[in-house]
Amino acid sequence: MYVAIFFQDLPGTANKRQAVVSEHRKYMEANASKVLAAGATFTDDGKAVKGGSYVVQVADLEEARKFVDEDPFTKAGLRSVVFIQPWIRAVFDGKFNIPTDDSPLYADSVA
Repeated sequence: MYVAIFFQDLPGTANKRQAVVSEHRKYMEANASKVLAAGATFTDDGKAVKGGSYVVQVADLEEARKFVDEDPFTKAGLRSVVFIQPWIRAVFDGKFNIPTDDSPLYADSVA
C-alpha cells in the first residue's frame, strides 16, 4: 500500500535537526527502495525548514509508523505533528494512473 506521511517540526529545533541530518540521510538512503518521494517543507520565505513529507510503499500502516519512528529526526525529538494516511498514486511521474479493477495498479491501491 502507498502511504503519505506529513510532519511538522517543533519550533526552535534547527540545531537538533542539523546535528542528526547526516544520520537521517543515511536512513533515507538505506530505505530508498520503499520511498516514492520525500523532502523537507519550508517556511513561506523559504529560509527555514519547518517539516516535510514522504510518500512510501509499505505493507500496512504499522510499517509506516515504524518507518517514521525509526527516522533519526523523530528519534531526536523534532516532530510536533505527524499525519500518516493511505495514499493512491492517481497521478505520478507525469502519468494519470486512476486504477480500475482490471488495472495492474489496482492491487497496490486503496481505491
